[in-house]
Amino acid sequence: MHHARVVDVNLTRDKFTRHGLHMNSSGKERLAKIIGQAIMTLSTSGTPPISLKWEEVPMVTSSVETKMGSTNMSDDGVNKNLARSSNRSKRPLVTRNDFLWAACPSKPV
Repeated sequence: MHHARVVDVNLTRDKFTRHGLHMNSSGKERLAKIIGQAIMTLSTSGTPPISLKWEEVPMVTSSVETKMGSTNMSDDGVNKNLARSSNRSKRPLVTRNDFLWAACPSKPV
């Protein structure tokens, strides 16, 4: 493609941290310079950039239904956004005498 370039970055070992996974500051600096040079040659190559047209998107208000047609009201006019609760029985809190509970300043009841 005329509007894209592949930049060959061949960095030596001294541009990476001791473990070799991340670049150190001099490696990041070198990579930034290589990318900057590639952008400059791309912008001065004479091919015009791809311009996108601006399109205004109208604001959607809460009273307008979505494309799927979902609303907060059921067919019989009842609001579906009521607070939900669970009928599941909850287990009581278990306190233990191990190192985690001993480190806490106040034990749970």
